[in-house]
Amino acid sequence: AYTIAWALYGAICMFNSTQQNPYPLRVGIGLISLALLKLFLSDIWNLSSGLRIFVLIGVAVILLTVSFIYQQFKKFKESDNR
Repeated sequence: AYTIAWALYGAICMFNSTQQNPYPLRVGIGLISLALLKLFLSDIWNLSSGLRIFVLIGVAVILLTVSFIYQQFKKFKESDNR
């Protein structure tokens, strides 16, 4: 549960960043990276098969969603700057 929570909080930090203050973007990327490291170094080995599948699918969905929304958000910011 902590891994998914860290990934979600990282995603929220990424989306709360602005061009004037890129700090939340860095924090979000860092939290997502830590969540992935924790997932692959700790959670995979300590969880049962059912929970392992749930956590892997949950983190995968979060990462796919974050990458898609961030691409759209970046395009929107670039069109505002023109």
